[in-house]
Amino acid sequence: MLNFISAYQGIPAYIRAARQHPQSEWAALWQQHAVEPYWQAWAAGQFNEERTRQQMQAPITDLDSLAIEVDLLAASGVEQDIESAYARMTALLLSPAPSRTVCIYPLDPADRTTVERMNGVVGTCVGDNILLKINPAAPGWLEWVPYVLAHEYHHTVWGYNYFAVRKNTKMDLLTGFIVDGQADSFAGAVFPGFSPSWVRNLTPQQEASLWLEVRPRLHSEDHADYQRFMFGDEAAGIPWCAGYTLGYRLVQNYLQKHPGMSWVDLVDIAPWNIYKEIYDL
Repeated sequence: MLNFISAYQGIPAYIRAARQHPQSEWAALWQQHAVEPYWQAWAAGQFNEERTRQQMQAPITDLDSLAIEVDLLAASGVEQDIESAYARMTALLLSPAPSRTVCIYPLDPADRTTVERMNGVVGTCVGDNILLKINPAAPGWLEWVPYVLAHEYHHTVWGYNYFAVRKNTKMDLLTGFIVDGQADSFAGAVFPGFSPSWVRNLTPQQEASLWLEVRPRLHSEDHADYQRFMFGDEAAGIPWCAGYTLGYRLVQNYLQKHPGMSWVDLVDIAPWNIYKEIYDL
């Protein structure tokens, strides 16, 4: 069962209140009108609730652009598209969770990276639920929503299997690569024809060079290593979303060696077994 929390519906009340109060009070108004009325239905009690709450603290301050986003979302029918896409995902990879909630917020108009590089749609898993932040002013955003949803949905299924079923506790850098490589491979299989920028952001030369740098750190559970290599450190010469590209190509190489492997079976393969088979270690 799929549930929706269309949290963007609470944004007009926040905008009206913000326009009547000094900006120093907007954070409290954001929580009052845009966050708290919906929190219990999609985030409360999830294992990463605290981290999610921190990410939802800052108010969106470009009120005029925010109002436009809300109007576009309300008129888009995005919930119906998500429901149709969800049926396609579960047909290939059934979820162990009997129900799931998708929460939809507008994206901060100041987030130009998501608009320019990620087609105006960004997703996050919150336990078994999924948060989508969308800027509907981005070209083609509606077509990308199912792909991003499938990526996040795969995370929820993979995570349940890895942590709850198989009782793993370690999340090293290689596992981070594999998680997203599997998620993008799955999303691309459910919704073919998409070519996300974050899985094609390395030349063959860059990929080879980066593996030399990252290989000694693959066992690292340091969050700083994860942030640097997954999302890139362009000032240090690590391209944007480098880890996503490495993980995707690694999983794609594995799938080429195992044609016909089901997504259920792939979820069950240990990340290090995938890596060792591709690199014959």
